[in-house]
Amino acid sequence: MTVTLRADAVKAVFKAIATQVSTVKISASEAGWHLYGRSDSNITVVDATIPKESFSEYEVWDDFVVDVRDILEPAAKAKDEMTIDISSGRLDIKVGRLSFRRKLVGDIEVNPKMPTLDLDAECIAPVEVFGDIMSAASGDLRFKAMKMAQTDAGLTVSIYADDTDIGTVTCEIPADDFGMISGEATARYPAGAWHELMKVIPPGTEVDVLFKKNYPMMITYSAGGAEVRMMIAPQIEEEE
Repeated sequence: MTVTLRADAVKAVFKAIATQVSTVKISASEAGWHLYGRSDSNITVVDATIPKESFSEYEVWDDFVVDVRDILEPAAKAKDEMTIDISSGRLDIKVGRLSFRRKLVGDIEVNPKMPTLDLDAECIAPVEVFGDIMSAASGDLRFKAMKMAQTDAGLTVSIYADDTDIGTVTCEIPADDFGMISGEATARYPAGAWHELMKVIPPGTEVDVLFKKNYPMMITYSAGGAEVRMMIAPQIEEEE
């Protein structure tokens, strides 16, 4: 059971997954790989696909579970392709002249299906559009919560040090900066999960953000031929 695939597709998926989860279930079908993981805190769900077109050699396998680092660390050293083999009952990876052997992880209880949500607000823009608020919050662990507020005029992102609003950074992003913006909503989410994901999205990548009050935020982007979807749980707000 061996596959060979583009390293850029692996990096695009596993860098995102590594910000949120430690293990991931991989299901191989005729269409390619489907990956699903859930954070220990249940704050985030990661769902991603690597299409068959990203593989130069491909086989359909039974589902298996891996430690995310055991895939990402070899991928980081790959320039073009990497070969993954589980026929020995272990995870064998070859990158150029380097070979890596790791153990497979026992099964994890996950539901390998991302739920469908009907969300009020959506915006699509290159990841750099969020650069100002990302830079302001970068590396500061005091920022625990974020609020997204969208209208036809644009999107306002506020990062809070705590629930009393002591210490806030706010960024107003006009509608003209987005390739698409529609709907109106205000919602609150944990800042850390959003921040860690946005840091690893490749420059120039268009990010699709959907949200609604007291519903999970859905973030989707494509890179390296792969598609990554992440759902971030809301911080529930009382009705006014």
